[in-house]
Amino acid sequence: MALLELNHISKFYSDGVTSSKGLDDVSLKFDAGEFVAITGESGSGKTTLLNVMTLMDDYDSGTMLFEGKDSSEMNQKEILELRKNYISFVFQDYNLILSLTAYQNILIALRNKGYEEEEYADSEEVYREEKNSLRKGNKKGKNKKVRRGRNSGRRKEDDTFEVIDLNDL
Repeated sequence: MALLELNHISKFYSDGVTSSKGLDDVSLKFDAGEFVAITGESGSGKTTLLNVMTLMDDYDSGTMLFEGKDSSEMNQKEILELRKNYISFVFQDYNLILSLTAYQNILIALRNKGYEEEEYADSEEVYREEKNSLRKGNKKGKNKKVRRGRNSGRRKEDDTFEVIDLNDL
């Protein structure tokens, strides 16, 4: 069973006079642990797709299933839990709390997802080592530290990656 499945999803925008397509009959499946990059030309529906997939925006037709459950049957509490436990974004712009350090911003996300402190306790040391190493211009051992730092916030080890170009749908 797919973690997320979109079946013939369509989304339209209307100003009362004209109507435009945001998504037109999109069908996709995503498995647990899969990393996906969504690409496409400006106006091709990338943001609309992300907003619909994360239930930030409604869709007009089709069905969307999360672990087999129809999203149209979910209540607000179920939607919030789904976003907290299953959905992550990499934003184009920094969406950080400016009064906190980058590390503190990451800790907020880990704590909100229910990670125990022991699961990320060594990540602050890795972060500081990498930061100091980059300041000094020392590249030796960089990949190992970055990889270790990245993995310390993840539970799934064997992930896959897929690129979806909306122009090809």
